[in-house]
Amino acid sequence: MRKSAESLPREAGVRISVGALLLESARRIDEWSLIRSKIGHLSVVPRLAANPGDEPGSLVLTPFEWRVLAGCDGIRDVQSIAVTLGEPEFDVARSLFGLVVAGVIQIRDPVAESTARAPRNDADPLLGQAEQLIRSRNYDAARETARTIAATFPDDPRGLLVLGRTFLAERRFAEAEAPLREAVRLDPGSPRALRLLSWALLGAGRLDESVHGFEAWLAWPALGPEEEQQVSAVGAAIPAARQLAALLRGAHD
Repeated sequence: MRKSAESLPREAGVRISVGALLLESARRIDEWSLIRSKIGHLSVVPRLAANPGDEPGSLVLTPFEWRVLAGCDGIRDVQSIAVTLGEPEFDVARSLFGLVVAGVIQIRDPVAESTARAPRNDADPLLGQAEQLIRSRNYDAARETARTIAATFPDDPRGLLVLGRTFLAERRFAEAEAPLREAVRLDPGSPRALRLLSWALLGAGRLDESVHGFEAWLAWPALGPEEEQQVSAVGAAIPAARQLAALLRGAHD
């Protein structure tokens, strides 16, 4: 007797060992490093190669790879292709990597092209581009653009702020500390740089340092309208960080 759909359990427990998850995570990190040698970030645009090769032969692709190849119209980027196919970005990027290596497709990088065209006496166009990339969650391209800003305008802390914010958005708190600390050094009068650095320290587990930073930020003589909007969040973070620090100090008892 067949069971009806209504009688089937809606939830089921799945047992996966922590070790297996860690191994899979490590494998994907290694694979991403290889993929990025050809697919630098999700904003690159794949298209069919003009000269796929001199040697005649047949191309053997899986059905998924054919679907990815069909999306390489020279207009959509990797992220758009993944959305259109309803597939994970990792799987699409991995297939594109194989197609690039096989010489079937070529990659165009609009971010690098836009960066190259940007005037070198004005950081604002690049900053606007980086902000848009952060909003679209294309963090690889945002980081690349932010590093270009920081290298081109070494005395302008705004590129470092964007780089730090990108790391914060990715929850890569320890990596966010260095650019944000340098931004504070370049512009000690920026309350925003201090606040972002304090969040990075908090996320990295540097609880006491983060509290000191937040308290110094709250004591700032004139925060400005945008920073004033962050007062409640910072005010909530300070006692939470203090409580956690106290619990950790007593963990050995």
